[in-house]
Amino acid sequence: MPLRMVHTGDVHLGAKFLSLGERGVELRKRLLEAFERSVDLALERGAQLFVIAGDLFDSPSVSITLKRRVASSIKRLIDAGVEVCLVPGTHDRIGERTIYDRPPFQDIEGLNVFTADEMVGIDFPHLDLTVYGHANTEDFACTQPLEGFSPVSGLRWRVGVVHASVGVPVETGVEYEVKDREIEESGLDYLALGHWHSVAEKSRGDTVAYYCGSPEGDRLAEGEPGKVLLVELDDEVKVTPIPVGKTVFREVLWRGEAADILEQALLDLEREGDPDAVLRLVLEGIRPKGIPDSEEIRERLGPVYFWVDVVDRTKNVATSWDPGEYPHDSAEQMFVKALLGLRESAGGADSEMIEAALSLGLSYLEWGE
Repeated sequence: MPLRMVHTGDVHLGAKFLSLGERGVELRKRLLEAFERSVDLALERGAQLFVIAGDLFDSPSVSITLKRRVASSIKRLIDAGVEVCLVPGTHDRIGERTIYDRPPFQDIEGLNVFTADEMVGIDFPHLDLTVYGHANTEDFACTQPLEGFSPVSGLRWRVGVVHASVGVPVETGVEYEVKDREIEESGLDYLALGHWHSVAEKSRGDTVAYYCGSPEGDRLAEGEPGKVLLVELDDEVKVTPIPVGKTVFREVLWRGEAADILEQALLDLEREGDPDAVLRLVLEGIRPKGIPDSEEIRERLGPVYFWVDVVDRTKNVATSWDPGEYPHDSAEQMFVKALLGLRESAGGADSEMIEAALSLGLSYLEWGE
């Protein structure tokens, strides 16, 4: 029979976001609300399975109040007949006196937490389903959870849950690795991946595999967070990303050599402000005189955005017009001599225009622009 599931992970509940100040408090609240909306979605869409692919919590050190609220949401699913499967990730790994081996999660009857550092199956005969999961048990274990795996269940549906990186070799320092070949040869109908914070498809062969991404934007970075995946297994596997997060991301590139152009861009950004948007403003090119610094821009735009990040990649404009400072017969020296000669014969506005051309031209030559 068909199977409907919700795939989430990388919620990072309890993340501190200390650098965000009061905004950090708001973002922590948004993470929890996004998880609760994921639960609501599963109930509204009639899901039979709810999968959490690691890093439900940001660390083992979270408040008992937060744990009880999350446990209450999970109980809502179980009480409604939804099977809940969870693998510990790199932030909330399983182990002695960690989150899942003590109350309140230890006391939730019907919560399936994978605890072994190998793929272990749990059968759900009423769904004609086996879920295989791998627990992250230690930091930087450098293991391959799907290496040598093959399903042994005779039930119709076979779903795997792994918190790992696909195609990033453990030799690079990644904690857990899944190879493309291992996905293709896994024999799974669907592989629920966690560890990457944006939605990404990693299907290989007959196995449909996806990263669900974070249900709320916890990294303040571009990508496709803010979603969970509604997965429907029938004659074919259908995966639909469903928005549950509030925070959106916008990146604006400004490249120019005139302060008035940046001023107009800032006016436009103020007018288009969005309290749910994280704005990343990237400044590139030769830095003109008179443009505000990064902190001034943040203070100006901060009140109309959730968070503002300014990346200043501009290069300083040239200020010396002494031909003797440049190598003999170099392009820079010849350029300076030519324009200084023009300036001597010019006057008024023309002279100012030539000085501006000197600054920009030397800057382009210096930086290879």
